[in-house]
Amino acid sequence: MDKRVVSKQLYNRATMYLYRIGMPINYLGFSFFREAVMLCVENRELLKRSLCDKVYAEIAKRKGTKWENVERNIRNLIEQLDEYNYTRINELLNVEYCVARRKPTNRWMISLIVDKIKLDMLMADELDMVVERVGRLIGE
Repeated sequence: MDKRVVSKQLYNRATMYLYRIGMPINYLGFSFFREAVMLCVENRELLKRSLCDKVYAEIAKRKGTKWENVERNIRNLIEQLDEYNYTRINELLNVEYCVARRKPTNRWMISLIVDKIKLDMLMADELDMVVERVGRLIGE
């Protein structure tokens, strides 16, 4: 599949999940968060390293700002979520997270969305393989 098509699908899917869990789209952190998710979907190893050194630095370079601004804006975006949003996160992403004692970290939130997108992509690939096999069987 064309890399631009895959990139557009990834962009749309990331945007959809962020919107559906209630992240305010009008915050600058929304676009930074989406970029971070897209980078980490393309290279999961980035989540194992320091987000500041790789992910935030890359986004800052693309957007013409400092990595500190990227990190702060993503953190600010996450802080805007309330109890209702966490219920939506639990339902949409099939996770249980207690927010009574601590706030979610940037890494944790990015990882959740990345994992959900990766799982969706894996399921879509498997569905394509099944459809292809059935098509071959019917065509024979």
